[in-house]
Amino acid sequence: MKEQQTHFFAKLGRIIKPDAKREEPLLWFREVRILRKLEVGETNEIRRVELRRGFNIVWAEPEDTEEVELYGDGLSGHASGKTLFCRTLRYLLGEPNYGPTALEKAVDEKFNHELWAVAEVFVERQVWLVARPLAGASHRFAIKGATIDEMLTGKAAHGDFNDFLAAIEDSVCTPVSEATEANEQFRWRYLLPWLARDQECRFSSLTEWRSSMAESDNPLTSVAAQQELMKAVLGLLDAKELELRG
Repeated sequence: MKEQQTHFFAKLGRIIKPDAKREEPLLWFREVRILRKLEVGETNEIRRVELRRGFNIVWAEPEDTEEVELYGDGLSGHASGKTLFCRTLRYLLGEPNYGPTALEKAVDEKFNHELWAVAEVFVERQVWLVARPLAGASHRFAIKGATIDEMLTGKAAHGDFNDFLAAIEDSVCTPVSEATEANEQFRWRYLLPWLARDQECRFSSLTEWRSSMAESDNPLTSVAAQQELMKAVLGLLDAKELELRG
């Protein structure tokens, strides 16, 4: 009986073979820095996080207490900034905001209306320097082929952030879009909420990607459209199915 069950589940299993030519993800972060100003200097740097070209775990050591102190000092346990860090990553990838209005207002006041998130992001093996203000009214920008240090020392001129988003569209979304005849619902602004899902939604339904508490942008309102997006990215949906369903 056990052999029959093993054989049955083995037939159901889908064999996934990585592309031998793929040496790195289409999109990945190499480094993120939180800066008071876009200037060189240790006093200007609040946080620096280096990431690996693969699986990264964001973890804070639990506090030695049974009580949860959401507004306590320190860098351990709850309220250490894990969620905010992840939201900053998706903010750098084009999401309109990195937190609820109250949080963004508090950050703006705390840092006297100037604070930056800057990162080195690889898109199809091409490095981009991406910068967005976490406080203040400065404009976001991106520089193709530049590093954070080159930008801070004035060795690279600021470029258009939309060029960075266009590069993501071309590299990440084009294969899906071509398979579905360039349907608008498979573009980056629809894909990002799924790829960077709110942790508050992980125990909800499969199509629950954004928590209302986060006040995040979630352009997909139809469950059917969300299911089609997931199927398209996984290679389980083609243009013929969409045509027949229509």
